[in-house]
Amino acid sequence: MSDDGYSGRLEKRTVGQRSRHDRLFELLSEHRRRVLLRYVEDRPVVTVGELAAIVSEETGTATSEAAISIRHADLPALADAGLIEYDSRSSTVRYDGDDLVSDLLEVATRA
Repeated sequence: MSDDGYSGRLEKRTVGQRSRHDRLFELLSEHRRRVLLRYVEDRPVVTVGELAAIVSEETGTATSEAAISIRHADLPALADAGLIEYDSRSSTVRYDGDDLVSDLLEVATRA
């Protein structure tokens, strides 16, 4: 083992054993999701329409295409990870904040 405590062996994990950090890095690897989370950070509740407009502006995609991706991919993934509350009936999103996510978004924005 080296002085820094690293033994040189990587810990093997199954998909079910992935760490929260691994899951967050995976989720935040998508530009749309970073845009979404940055937008909701300072707003208690937003609509899917608002998010689609912001994502469209940031990514250069049509608002309708952004809305489809958001509704069917991004919001469910973020909700499954417990980062947001997504109500598909009212098309609203609630974000209560997460210090680690905020830190990761800040680092990603500077990169």
